[in-house]
Amino acid sequence: MLMTILVSILVATAAVLGWQHRRIVAADDSALAILPETAVTAVPAIPRSALAVSALAIVVVGLSSALYLQMGRYHDHFTQTPDRQLDYVLRAELQQLAQDANTSVELQQLAQGYAKVGQYDQAVATMSRLLEYFEPTSLYLGLQAKFSYYRDGRVISVETQQLIDQSLALNPAEPETLLLLANHAYLQQDYALAISHWQALLTAAPVGLDQTPIRRAVANAQAKLAAANL
Repeated sequence: MLMTILVSILVATAAVLGWQHRRIVAADDSALAILPETAVTAVPAIPRSALAVSALAIVVVGLSSALYLQMGRYHDHFTQTPDRQLDYVLRAELQQLAQDANTSVELQQLAQGYAKVGQYDQAVATMSRLLEYFEPTSLYLGLQAKFSYYRDGRVISVETQQLIDQSLALNPAEPETLLLLANHAYLQQDYALAISHWQALLTAAPVGLDQTPIRRAVANAQAKLAAANL
């Protein structure tokens, strides 16, 4: 809002000073036309048109300074982290949850929270704790595989592959596991395999699955596959 007001003031000021400048120049030209040449050369005063230009420059500098103070330095916009406060709140919640988490649901939430802030080591450790005390499910194994995958820098290690196999053995249409395999295949530019995993997930259509982004991913992979086959 302040920026809009300042820009409006700048435009209006420039228009007024421009009009004054044209009027002053016209008046100066008229005066020069009737004054003797000696009178013109004998007056060392600064032309009023120059004063008008100087005034305009002062206004521009002043408004620029005000904008600078209000908005901050230009390069700061590339170093800001808008979600820093949200991240801080989430970490505080995770710290509290880590002290209280005992049930499988709480441990799952804790692990997913760690993953959300990029703490995949903690996410894997939390899921390991969950799998130690509670019966493994395809979801739990799929989540552990996903967290291990990202912890290892998007690499499917022997351990991660074992988790994937165990998850699919319990549920061949486990969403977390199929999404992991599809995303990995896509990153490896194996678009046909990625499409296969996504379509298997769409065919199973688990309750609550948002199909829109998956269908969009399939279409994108199909386009890339078609382009590669040209």
